Amino acid sequence: MLTIDLSTVSESKFYTTNEVCALLGIHRNTLSNYVKRRLIKPTAHRTNHLYYSGKEVKKMLQKFY
Repeated sequence: MLTIDLSTVSESKFYTTNEVCALLGIHRNTLSNYVKRRLIKPTAHRTNHLYYSGKEVKKMLQKFY
């Protein structure tokens, strides 16, 4: 089982897709499916890249781990 220290995730930071996948231990396609199912919401768009708030990442970590 994957164990993550939630204190390593800063709520004020924005995380890239790759960073979120690494933190959650999932593939990019899985993250994309989570977005489609509205389990996690990208909070920022910059130059056609998605970013996720630390708050959203922590919510996902608490939900699944």
